[in-house]
Amino acid sequence: GQSWKWLRFHFGLYGSMRANEFARANKANKRGDWRDPIPRLVLHFDAGSFLVFYNCRIQQCSSPSTDPATDILSLEFDRERALEVLAKNTPVCYILLNQSYFSGIGNIIKNEALYLARIHPLSLGSSLESADLKSLLDHVVQFSLAWLHNKLGRQKLQLQIYMKDKCPKGHEVKKATFGPPDGLKRLTWWCPQCQPRVPPEETDMLL
Repeated sequence: GQSWKWLRFHFGLYGSMRANEFARANKANKRGDWRDPIPRLVLHFDAGSFLVFYNCRIQQCSSPSTDPATDILSLEFDRERALEVLAKNTPVCYILLNQSYFSGIGNIIKNEALYLARIHPLSLGSSLESADLKSLLDHVVQFSLAWLHNKLGRQKLQLQIYMKDKCPKGHEVKKATFGPPDGLKRLTWWCPQCQPRVPPEETDMLL
């Protein structure tokens, strides 16, 4: 018989998925047209339900490759291993986006969790206190859960630092592109007053 096939979706920066509804244009495009987004794929199910996928890459694979221990929202998430990885002699903003250890974390979660934990993006994990690393991991999970809850309830999540000019305390926010030398560079927002560098002499070399 025919073997089961799986679809792997990669949403990148702008991809999305909707359940039982289509996306509608909320502003005109560059040509001035108010055209609804065109789905990449629509999956219809029994009883009339459907899923709509936008702006994504789709690949067929023989089986899903998953590791629940790296899924930040899984009950099997390996917290101890995550803390060990965060404690490396590497800027924490690089580590958080490594999907081999933190599958599901994107740029918004990275920025928000670092601000909530009051940690500078370029702070080296090996220079941070154990309590700081635990706080960062807690904020990663809590923010992700809150985001999922709001998405399911169709509520907008209030962001603290991502794409902001000022932090909630009124301080000026800085923006730069950070990433490993051989990897993807991502825009990062941080408040120099709320998120001091640790230690300054080491992180200065990375800017």
